[in-house]
Formats: sequence, C-alpha cells, structure tokens
Amino acid sequence: MGLIPGLAARLAGCRRSTRIVSSAEHPPYFRRSAGPGWVLAGDAGHFKDPVTAQGIRDAVRFGRLLGEGVAPLLDDPAALDRATRAWERTRDAQCVDTYHWTNLLGRGDGLAHVQFELLRALTGRPGGVRRVLDVYSRIRDLRETLALPGLLKATTRALRSGAGARPAIVRAVGDTLLELAGHRAEARRLLTGGAAAVRP
Repeated sequence: MGLIPGLAARLAGCRRSTRIVSSAEHPPYFRRSAGPGWVLAGDAGHFKDPVTAQGIRDAVRFGRLLGEGVAPLLDDPAALDRATRAWERTRDAQCVDTYHWTNLLGRGDGLAHVQFELLRALTGRPGGVRRVLDVYSRIRDLRETLALPGLLKATTRALRSGAGARPAIVRAVGDTLLELAGHRAEARRLLTGGAAAVRP
C-alpha cells in the first residue's frame, strides 16, 4: 500500500475484519476459438489477468458480436464456419494490445514502481485522469497514452525514488522492452489474419 499514498491515507484507522484471499497465478492465453461446427466464447477462448477488468468487457462485447454474426447463418454450415473464423480474427486483432498491456500490469515485479510513476505523471496533467480512464474504457488507444517516451521517463523517476528496488526495476524494464518489441510483430500478424498463437 506504500506505493499508493492516497489509498493508504483513506484506509488509515481501518481494521481488517476477514482474512485476505489472493490468487497469484492467472496464466493468460488466446486459444484457437473457431472450427467446423464449434466456437469458444469468453474466457474459454481468450483470458487475461483481471487486473485491468478488461476480460469481462471483451467477453460481453465479443459474445454479442458472435451472436449477431451467426444468428442469420444457422441453417448454412459453410457460411456459419466462415463467420466464426472471421469473428475469431476480429477478436484477436482487437484484443491483442490490451492483452499484452494487462500482462505487464499483472506481473507484480519491479515494473510496479515504473507503473506508479507513469500513472502519476499521466494523471498529474490537465485532463490526465480522463485520458487514463479512456484507455481503460477502450475509447483511447493505449499505445498513444502509454507510449515508450513516457515509460522511459517513468523508469528514470522510479530509479531515482526506488533505490532499494533498482536491480528489480532495471530487470523488469529490460524484459518489458523486449516484450513490447515482440508484441508489435504479433499484433501485425493477427491484423493480417495470422494464426492465434499469442503467449504470455
């Protein structure tokens, strides 16, 4: 809680009345989600860490789009299979960036210090809170708001303020930069109709 001073202040004097239950492992995935006569919707086909609350949004959105797309085709198996494959490609292309962003936020390593500094800088600007909320609402492209220059500045601030955590911060940021480079190529493959083979 020390990383979120505002929350610590709000909870000062509070007393825990139940035991804390946590879950540390949330392996994310995209699965092949459409084939002849079958389809996987919601978490059955695609899951990401609940830290950004994006999974329920995607399950509802793409469940609705699936229903709308296949309802008129139920008596035409070939057209139905084409529609479910197209739906899968659309889901993957629209979810892949948020998937990787969520994976980074859910890591719980030295990157947490950088995330705090990045969010503090973003929300400290006029209209910054709205910009961040728009990312979570998927109104604004997260790549615009959480771009590399801001990440590097946040890393510098985190290294200055988190002396004890510097090795963990450096490791986590190095891993993140390598991941981000790979994610761009992965997103391009999905956008051009490549196979769903995304891994955490």
